[in-house]
Amino acid sequence: MKINADIVRDYIEGKSIISYSDKWFFNTQGYSYAEPSYESDHIESVRRIYTQIKDSIDNFIPCNLKIWDALFPNWKEILDSVIINLIIGYPEPNDATVLKEPDGQNNVILDLGLWTKYEGKCDITGVIHNLLTHELCHVCIGKTIKDIDADIESSDYIINLDANTFHEGFAHLVSYDDKDIDMVQWDSESLQKVKAKSKSMMRSALFATDSLEQKKYLYDAIYGNYYDKYACMCGMLYLVDCWKAKGILGLEEEMKKGYQGFSKRTIGEALQDKHTEKLFKDFLNAYNECFYKKDLASLKEFYDTNDNILIYFDNHKNNDTYSLEEHLKLISDFFNNGKLTEVGEVEPLIIENFNVFHKGEAACLCFLSRYKSFPVPAVRSTLYLECTNGIWKVMHAHFSFEPEK
Repeated sequence: MKINADIVRDYIEGKSIISYSDKWFFNTQGYSYAEPSYESDHIESVRRIYTQIKDSIDNFIPCNLKIWDALFPNWKEILDSVIINLIIGYPEPNDATVLKEPDGQNNVILDLGLWTKYEGKCDITGVIHNLLTHELCHVCIGKTIKDIDADIESSDYIINLDANTFHEGFAHLVSYDDKDIDMVQWDSESLQKVKAKSKSMMRSALFATDSLEQKKYLYDAIYGNYYDKYACMCGMLYLVDCWKAKGILGLEEEMKKGYQGFSKRTIGEALQDKHTEKLFKDFLNAYNECFYKKDLASLKEFYDTNDNILIYFDNHKNNDTYSLEEHLKLISDFFNNGKLTEVGEVEPLIIENFNVFHKGEAACLCFLSRYKSFPVPAVRSTLYLECTNGIWKVMHAHFSFEPEK
């Protein structure tokens, strides 16, 4: 890692640093220059911290080294290209951040003037090591996961939330309390309260639709008091559960799944609330709409086209299929040649007794379907869904006429 510390050295020597205010990291969106204190006590505190932090950088080995080796096998090569800027002049709370230079080069920015608040209150060496582990993990994630750094600023609300929750979840996990993962009391009462609160916030965030509300949720996700940043906490504690279940392999699996749909994964069964019915009703309505419009291309989006998986038992003779390819051929023939109803369109359905059984990334929709032109007998209907990368897909469908009474 290369260290740029011209600003700090001039500050320690008592020189004004206003001439550095035109540096790119003071003029990046969301950041600015704030004139620091030039009191002697503050300068001496910065001098001491500078000595400690420079030594920590020169001899850096991350916390949770085994996890780093598993998730980022080439982390040493990645960090070799990182530039660390030791500066003075950021306003609170920007004591540590990762930014890309205009040419795309990764930079860690550490404002030592803001680090003086830690002196005398804790082990400053531990704080330095913790923050370096955290910020450099962000760098490795950005180098490992395609598009994630761009998507933390995405205008798409869910993509933005997913990218930030993934980024912060992993970075908080590997740096938490500057301890190896198996040395933390993850089941403590205090952390369980944080877990419950952050999952509740995440659940609400996922169903927010108002633009101003979404903007606030995105801010609160990663800014504020440490344990109040719900995306950071929810992501970290979900990954702890993955580690408890499968060890480091569980973390590797989450890294490979990527950030798409990560926010939903962090709350798992917590999605089972009053919003769930609307979520899956909207899914079913959109699914049926593809039939009404004879839109085969849109219909394909509801199925697992990658693995060609679909078992479909129909309420009409000779329409059962055991692969997606078979089903789509049958539907294509129906759209082009099938018998039209009296109104000249695909028969509209009336949906009754809609029920959802949902856990984690699996769901079962059970309901009665009735054809408008002949509502009796009803069709007993079941759709089994699985969520892949945050997108629900129909894996099995079963339709059968209700025995006439």
